[in-house]
Amino acid sequence: MPQDFYPELSFSGQVKSKKTGQPIKGIKVTLKDIELADYTNEKGEFLLFSEVIDQATLRFEDVDSSEHGSYASKDTLLIEPAEEIFLEIELEEE
Repeated sequence: MPQDFYPELSFSGQVKSKKTGQPIKGIKVTLKDIELADYTNEKGEFLLFSEVIDQATLRFEDVDSSEHGSYASKDTLLIEPAEEIFLEIELEEE
């Protein structure tokens, strides 16, 4: 997404199984309080954009465990995020 009239932050990364190290498809990634969301693709990758904010909480949530197993939700708090953030997230199986 190109910058329009305000500075932006980008949150991207990859979600993997902590047990197997394999990417997980279909994990819902939400930027809490702003209600922006994306779902991980086949490679476990996600991408979100937001206005510049002081802190951000990203929630990683398994919403369709029938496709790839069942994983516990995880929140990640970022304080004073930089312009571009890349996260490598590992989720525990339930």
